[in-house]
Amino acid sequence: MTSNDLDRLAGNEKILMDGQKINRICDIPNFPFSSLEELRAAKKSGAITFGAPYRPDLLEAFGTRGEILANYFWTNTPVLIGITFIVAAFVTGKYTYFWGVLTTLFGFLLAAPYLRRLASPFIGLGWMFCIYFALTRPVWAWVIGGFYGGIIFAGTARLQLTMLLEKKALTSEILFCYLFLNRILVVKDNKRNEFL
Repeated sequence: MTSNDLDRLAGNEKILMDGQKINRICDIPNFPFSSLEELRAAKKSGAITFGAPYRPDLLEAFGTRGEILANYFWTNTPVLIGITFIVAAFVTGKYTYFWGVLTTLFGFLLAAPYLRRLASPFIGLGWMFCIYFALTRPVWAWVIGGFYGGIIFAGTARLQLTMLLEKKALTSEILFCYLFLNRILVVKDNKRNEFL
């Protein structure tokens, strides 16, 4: 983390502190924890878990330069995979590679949390087809591999953002209040199996 990152993050936290009414966990109505230490202990013990939607603007606001660059890599690699399929189709003359653009896009879209259950059968069946086609028709194995590239890279980008927000929320009480009260960071009570 560079000094520019520290200055930017501190400035963003000050903007949040000045712009919101609740800056302490103990002031959140009907919240079962009274301090950041209690929240950390509950998270560490597994009593609660966090979840967050994929919002790249939050990464720009609260991530370091390295985290932002890593997220660009994860989100842009499926695009590069699609471009590679197009180039491969023209270079080899095997236009089946064009299907790789669609499978990569399909994998990218299935990385979204609300579609994850739909992705499970495709992930399981895809491996079987990929192995079969690797032995009989390698072009189709690459096309199916594009699906996995899309889902792996997009899923990693989402996971990275969730982990970043979790880390920042457990570091700063002001940031936790902002994320929680604006329903960006969702807290689930694992004992009662309900959201707070």
